[in-house]
Amino acid sequence: MAKAQEVLAARLVSPPQVDRFSRNLYSVPVAARKVTAVAHDRSPAHVGGLARSIDFYVPEGTIVYAAEAGRAVYVRDSNKAHGIDITFWDRGNMIAIEHPRGELTDYEHLSSGSAMVHVGDRVYRGQAIALSGNTGFTEHPHLHFSVLRTVAGRIRDLDDYSSLFSVRARFKDFPDVYNPENYADVLRSARRGPGRGV
Repeated sequence: MAKAQEVLAARLVSPPQVDRFSRNLYSVPVAARKVTAVAHDRSPAHVGGLARSIDFYVPEGTIVYAAEAGRAVYVRDSNKAHGIDITFWDRGNMIAIEHPRGELTDYEHLSSGSAMVHVGDRVYRGQAIALSGNTGFTEHPHLHFSVLRTVAGRIRDLDDYSSLFSVRARFKDFPDVYNPENYADVLRSARRGPGRGV
C-alpha cells in the first residue's frame, strides 16, 4: 500500500495549506442507519488533494443520495472490477455533481449499472442517484465521498484530480466526521437518524 500511496501523492494536487471547510452545508449521502463506520484517514487514496475525503462504510447496494442540489457533470457506471493495486485507480464507478459556490460532490466505488442520473441532469438534495458498491481502487464496500473545489476555476480531468482538491465537508445535523473522538457520536447519530441522509 505504501507504493500506491506514493504514486497517488504524485498524481494529486496538494491542497491549500489552509484547512478549508465546505462553503455549502451538505446532507449525509447515505441512510444514516446503514453506516457501520466513518473514516477520513484510513484509505491510502486519501492523500494530496483527496486528503479531506470521507469513507462511509455501508453494505453494497445501499442507496446513495445527492448531498445537495445541483447538476450531474460526470457519470461512470460500467466497471465491475476492484482491487488494491494502483491499476484499479480509474476503474471505479462514480458520479460528480456540481453545486453552487464553486463546489462539487464526488461519489465513488458505486455498483455497476446502478446510476440513476445522467450527465446534465438537475438533481435535488436527497434524490437517489446510485447504489453503493465496491468498484475501482478499493478493498471493502464503502462510499467514498468528497467535497471538491477547482484549482484555477476549471476542471480538467476528474480521474487524476489534477484540477481539484477536497475540503472538509460540513454536514447538516451530523457531528464533525474528521475528529476521531467524534466517531462514536457519529454512529450514535446514525442510529437515531432518519431513513435517508440527515
